[in-house]
Amino acid sequence: MPSYRFGDVVYAPLGYADDATVADDRPAVVISGNEFNNARSDVILMEITTRLHQARRFGAFEVIDWVKSGLKGQSVIKPLVFSVSQADILQTWGHLDPATEKILRQTIPMIFGFRVSSAASKPPS
Repeated sequence: MPSYRFGDVVYAPLGYADDATVADDRPAVVISGNEFNNARSDVILMEITTRLHQARRFGAFEVIDWVKSGLKGQSVIKPLVFSVSQADILQTWGHLDPATEKILRQTIPMIFGFRVSSAASKPPS
């Protein structure tokens, strides 16, 4: 089974936000950490869409370098989170460009309501 990394752009069956019983194959980005991905048989993903107007919604943002990221066109990462079995991932298309990955790392705590301070990132004395 392949090992996935935070920021990998994959193609996988994702449920719909309004009806999780229906799944469609769509692009997504891996947001679970490497340790999680290596220890479990599933990964945590956020949906990617080509509907650019979605970028105006809370927690969504455009992929800066969609070509380098392996996407087929301009795309937006939406703050919709899914868990998918690694075995169900159909393809890996690429990896987010560094600028988009940085935005993703800043956005994840925000969509869950966590505040990240510079003090929180420093080890205790």
